[in-house]
Amino acid sequence: MQVAYWTANQVELNALKGKGLQTLKWAARLRCHHLACMALLAEGAAKEQFDEGEIGDDELPSSPQLKLVQETAALLLAADSPFRARVAAIWQGDLDPKTQRQPNAFGVCSNASLTHLGCIEVITLDDKNMPIGLEFLAYDEIHSVVMAAPAQFRMSRIFLEGGADIMALVPLQYGVSWKSPNDFDRDGSMTRFIGAISPSGSASSYGIGVGQQDLTCESEGAVTLMGLSSVSQIEMVLDMRDPKFDEKCRGRGIDPNEARKRHG
Repeated sequence: MQVAYWTANQVELNALKGKGLQTLKWAARLRCHHLACMALLAEGAAKEQFDEGEIGDDELPSSPQLKLVQETAALLLAADSPFRARVAAIWQGDLDPKTQRQPNAFGVCSNASLTHLGCIEVITLDDKNMPIGLEFLAYDEIHSVVMAAPAQFRMSRIFLEGGADIMALVPLQYGVSWKSPNDFDRDGSMTRFIGAISPSGSASSYGIGVGQQDLTCESEGAVTLMGLSSVSQIEMVLDMRDPKFDEKCRGRGIDPNEARKRHG
């Protein structure tokens, strides 16, 4: 499922572009972004870095594929996007259910790869825990994630805003890794990034992740990078600037007005 999803498809990409990026719903925008990233990796300097196992942290030459990636990334990072970065607490290592300890990192969290940003890639399961599909859950709809022992596909319990929860498999590796000719990209032993790509209107740059998935957590100007295999729990923090703040508070059993008073 992961290999099939992360395969270039120019026909599908052209169909989505033809509808106009601004008219697409968020899930379709994300899919268009992923297909644009695949098209970028399929040729030129990005393909060369990918095939040769390089850490390509330089700007890629201008091309129609790069421009489209910059445009779709800017949409997904916008303030109204469900796939934007979110403030979160992150725990690493083993967790003892009988005791509660402070998180290892706290700050603005996102996936380190341009392909994922503020979402989690999951393999959904049926009632017998058999894989049935691949989806991307936006940070905007997630309350918390608790992961089992590290594996290529980690069994995880995902608590959604509103009270529901699901069991799903979280891939340890970026999907593009399966296409790499390099063993170290496919065994989860390392992470590298292709290019330094700046979304339209942004001063920040991102690379396309290959190998083990990484998370970033930024606090007071310092950025912590964490391999997904080390992460055991993620909890999203309520944000009063969120248009859904009241709704999410009530879903967590919190009075939104009292929450505002406590935080000024």
